[in-house]
Amino acid sequence: MSSGVNWPDPPFRHLIRITDQIGLIEFTEGTVPSRQHGYCAEHAAYGLTVVCREPSPRDELVTLTRRYLYFLAQAQAPDGSFRNRLGYDRRWKDGPRTGDSWGRALQGLGTAVARAPLAAVQGESLARFGSAARLQSEWPHAMAFAALGAAEVLSVLPGHPASRGLLAAAVGIIPAAVRTNSRSFKCARNRRRALLTAGCESPIDSAARETLRCRLTASNTNNKLRSIGRLFMM
Repeated sequence: MSSGVNWPDPPFRHLIRITDQIGLIEFTEGTVPSRQHGYCAEHAAYGLTVVCREPSPRDELVTLTRRYLYFLAQAQAPDGSFRNRLGYDRRWKDGPRTGDSWGRALQGLGTAVARAPLAAVQGESLARFGSAARLQSEWPHAMAFAALGAAEVLSVLPGHPASRGLLAAAVGIIPAAVRTNSRSFKCARNRRRALLTAGCESPIDSAARETLRCRLTASNTNNKLRSIGRLFMM
């Protein structure tokens, strides 16, 4: 349904500028790519998600779709997990794991399965997604992004077993994380209030910040997952 609002076409100049023959440069200084920092799979997944969501991509965006998918294919290990950081010297800086790089890769791949402009990209993305979706992450943050990818796949392939299994696992993990992190955040907040009342200025420590980050991510995803779960797990 049209909203009746004429939105301008999204500009892709910067995305094109910071993508080279290998992938998407992780950092920039203003508009200038910082090549010394190399690339990461998470950002390739961002790029794949964004480009595949463009309804009528022009040729240069279709090229980016292929490039980001190729980068994720190189980042993926045989067991389905993902490396994240590739140096500009073309050497991987970390090993494969099921952290955020895995979760965001699943979101990007799932989006490509449902929305990519080329059938070849859809097929390769589905194969890569299926390999990764056999795994689970201990991190709710990663599971939230993986679940969004599973929902994309299920929107076009409602019976896809790996997506259904991954979504079922996420629906079980993320609400529990919301409850746990809510309690932890309340304890950190109460501790900070007590310190301030006593006249002690104390910044939120790194553990409390991580708790807040996980809580916000899980909370923002929780309602969507419940709706998706009811739709696809019937």
